[in-house]
Amino acid sequence: MSYITRDMSVSALKHMEEFHKDILHLCQTHQIDLLGNLGRRNVILSQAQEKFFGQELDKVFDDVVADGRTGEPDIFIGDLDKEVECKLTSRNSNGSIAFQTDRDTLAQKKSLDYLYVIADETFQSFAVLHFEDLTIEDFRPISPGARGKVAMYKHKGMKKCNMIIGEAINKNEAEITKIEGLIKNAIEKFIVRMRKIYDKIDSSTVGTVKFDKLNQLRHREAVRYQKRIDKLYDRLRYWKNTDDKFSFNLEAL
Repeated sequence: MSYITRDMSVSALKHMEEFHKDILHLCQTHQIDLLGNLGRRNVILSQAQEKFFGQELDKVFDDVVADGRTGEPDIFIGDLDKEVECKLTSRNSNGSIAFQTDRDTLAQKKSLDYLYVIADETFQSFAVLHFEDLTIEDFRPISPGARGKVAMYKHKGMKKCNMIIGEAINKNEAEITKIEGLIKNAIEKFIVRMRKIYDKIDSSTVGTVKFDKLNQLRHREAVRYQKRIDKLYDRLRYWKNTDDKFSFNLEAL
């Protein structure tokens, strides 16, 4: 069970919402487009995440420090001897969500807990994910131009995730369930179609033009359905053998 609870998260997020409203109003007063660059918006709100989640943790645990300065943990819980890295992110333009970290920090610490908050554009719907004991193996290799940042392998990291707010959807499981339904439906339709053709064949005379055409139809339909079913099985094998992929539903408080 996560030491970060839903009640803690709801309270912290409500404080963050109020802070976001204040910052948005200030930016509008000075004709600054805060929402035009969500990455920049999230950087501005990141300290608020550390502060307000730190305050909630301090109500339950002793020796909680929310510092976040360079070289210091975002949140330290002395009671648990835990460091928590706080990350605020939003959907990319293509709809994906990346969970990133600083590679050098994680490599130095060996393992860390992470508190990722996903926020929508309006800062009214969220997902909160608490990962415990992530290591460098849970993240991709560093890419050129990434400025030391690496993205999480979600199929690895999600095994260490406590979903606090919102919903994580395993796309593999959803696709497998859908395709298995399509296969079942295709087989049932094939059986019904073949029965109708065989009934007509049984009622026709061997050697007649009608009999021959019905047998040709039977063969064509069998080939057609087999191709459709084979394609579905190919899709099924892909989703069963590929690394788990995830999507996230955000929740309004």
